Amino acid sequence: MSHIKIDPVEQGFDPDFANRGMFYEFAPGSLPMQILGIRDDGKILLAGSAVGVPTEPALLQFQLVQLLENGAPDPNFGANGIVTGGFKKNIHAETYGAHLLNDGKTLLIGTHYGHLAQLAFARFLADGSLDNTFGDGGIYIPPLPSASEPPQAPAALENKRNALRLATAIGPNGELVTAIGNKVRRYLSDGSEDFEFSVRLSNTHAVGVSASGSITVAGINRERKGTIARFNADGTPDLGFGDNGYSIFSIAEGGSAATLVYGLLLRDDGSLFVTGLMDTDIFDTTESKRRGILAALDSNGKPNRVFNGGKPVVTELPSGLACRWRAISATPGDHLVVVGSIGLKGSESCLIARYKINGELDSSFGDGGYRVTDIGSGREEWLSVLVQPNQKILVSGDCTFKTDPATVVRYQET
Repeated sequence: MSHIKIDPVEQGFDPDFANRGMFYEFAPGSLPMQILGIRDDGKILLAGSAVGVPTEPALLQFQLVQLLENGAPDPNFGANGIVTGGFKKNIHAETYGAHLLNDGKTLLIGTHYGHLAQLAFARFLADGSLDNTFGDGGIYIPPLPSASEPPQAPAALENKRNALRLATAIGPNGELVTAIGNKVRRYLSDGSEDFEFSVRLSNTHAVGVSASGSITVAGINRERKGTIARFNADGTPDLGFGDNGYSIFSIAEGGSAATLVYGLLLRDDGSLFVTGLMDTDIFDTTESKRRGILAALDSNGKPNRVFNGGKPVVTELPSGLACRWRAISATPGDHLVVVGSIGLKGSESCLIARYKINGELDSSFGDGGYRVTDIGSGREEWLSVLVQPNQKILVSGDCTFKTDPATVVRYQET
């Protein structure tokens, strides 16, 4: 299904960014990119994966991209702003996440498809070159207990849309925390595993680490309820958070209802916001009953009473269409920006909204608080968002504008 196209400036794009507000000239075969952060000089760093770059047409590789403040590729980073590669030559590598570190270096976390599919790390200097002080020439692949199994390759390369499935966060001392399923693992700054522990979640979609080292995870439990849990730096439950370390809520009730949490915004004081969706009927293949949700918790894991009276905000669009929220960011003016998609499965459009800190929709933004973006064809969804210091909004996601789904847009509205 092809979307109706309108002028990008009419959609609120910043005409001074890249090509009429859009950047899409990543490596060939690029999958949706994640916005990692903005350097002090305004340069924008992104990470993702690419299938079939010219030098290795059959491989899935990791990708780092750095743009100047105006959206042009940084000529002093990699090859015209782009770095691609693998953890070992001629072996598939997939990006799960990456982080811009305090010293300007970048830590990339992904899967190395060797004898087994295993977590691996790469660290890069500010110019995109590998950091030779880390691991073996900038690459660290933890040892396997056994190499007797045959090599594994990533499944269905041509169908991959978003490889960033593993939730990752960086701790105060450079340690890495990962979360997937019901497992949370912490790695030291050199990539060696520190410890792991289990959580009462069936799927963990987001993780954050505070300045004290405490770990917050968010996702869904086995009862299909939204779940946020907090643990001390040693992995033990924080009994001062929620109910014995867990805060659980459900908006839609019933045997086929679900409340999922996708995005997490952890604040310095330990309070937090989460985004996701409620689904009153998970067996409805049209997804017409899905609604985006936005919830706020105090540092003790209890509902923030200032935010919508302590209740999650359920997004009811004027059109009545289904929607879901994927990611969240805060503005310097203490607003909240959430991004995701609107529409039925297979023909979604990108959706963005701005809320006040009390949960009220900011009607001065876009069209009554929302903006729907159609720039490609087929399904579209924003997956990553970051608000710049000047309050312009960077978004990245799944929008096949040319040949690949990787697209970054900057909105000019403040």
